[in-house]
Amino acid sequence: MSFMRKSIGELVILANDIIKNYGNQLVLDNLHFRASSGDLVGIKGKSGSGKSTLINLIGLIDTSFEGEMIINSIDVKSISHDEQCELRSNEIGFIFQMYNLLDEMSVKQNILMPKLYNKNKLDISYYHDMISKLGLVSLEKKKVKNLSGGEKQRVAIARALINNPSIIIADEPTGNLDKVNRNRVISILKDLKKQGRIVIIVSHDDYVIDSCEKRYMLLGGKLCKIS
Repeated sequence: MSFMRKSIGELVILANDIIKNYGNQLVLDNLHFRASSGDLVGIKGKSGSGKSTLINLIGLIDTSFEGEMIINSIDVKSISHDEQCELRSNEIGFIFQMYNLLDEMSVKQNILMPKLYNKNKLDISYYHDMISKLGLVSLEKKKVKNLSGGEKQRVAIARALINNPSIIIADEPTGNLDKVNRNRVISILKDLKKQGRIVIIVSHDDYVIDSCEKRYMLLGGKLCKIS
């Protein structure tokens, strides 16, 4: 199966009655969540509250759960593992706190890594426009090990965007950054939201969460809206 990309305005993530256990521990308890195109969503909670578990489910890294998860009109439980991987590759980009980059490889090689697992050809003009907006043009040939923390995070963002996903999931994207680079990353994520993407941020930083239009606390296995 090959998945058609939904047009702007049609993108929806819908989670209904999600239950997730680790052994005898209930982590997510009949959780409900909805996000639509252009949403910038912030989720916070104590360590161990299930934030990473939730975004792993939304991001199709983990598909073992009870309940219903709909992504772009597709019930993820109704498709095969290979189709889930294709959906994740085409539509979901992950940004990690620890970057998860390969230090001995160049910036360009790291950014292009997801193309190894994606059937779609690289759009050269999209690539050059993206690295220009992220301020990475002069760093393309540099090895990642020689970059600053802020530069590494921008490379990680570029890698998450290389397949032009409709959904961006950022796990503590500013956790290792100073104030200047934190604000730059927030600005980039807001720009992605303006493009019609769904951007979901998990963070302990109240400043980051307060930058989001939709804010939630994960408490007792459920999402509670923050006014």
